[in-house]
Amino acid sequence: MRLYVFPPVFYIFLAGLVAYILVLAIFLKKISKAKKALREANKEVPKATTSYRSIFPVSLVLIILPMLIPLGNLITGVVLACAVLGLYISLRDRLSKLRG
Repeated sequence: MRLYVFPPVFYIFLAGLVAYILVLAIFLKKISKAKKALREANKEVPKATTSYRSIFPVSLVLIILPMLIPLGNLITGVVLACAVLGLYISLRDRLSKLRG
């Protein structure tokens, strides 16, 4: 009896995608609250930098890359971890700039 229907790389991809979506949802909620607090305090909301805006398409490319190019299990995990970690660092930096 097979324990899995898809290759292990697919499950690694799903885990990376779920982690990406969770990090994105949690931080966007926190950033939204921080912006709302700044607006209520009649303070100016700082503009997002170009590097902040560019992390979204770049990390999405890193998420999709292992599905387009066959890589080993370990390499797939590393690429997906880099995408999630890059997104996390960028969103955390944006949140810290909003909170002051």
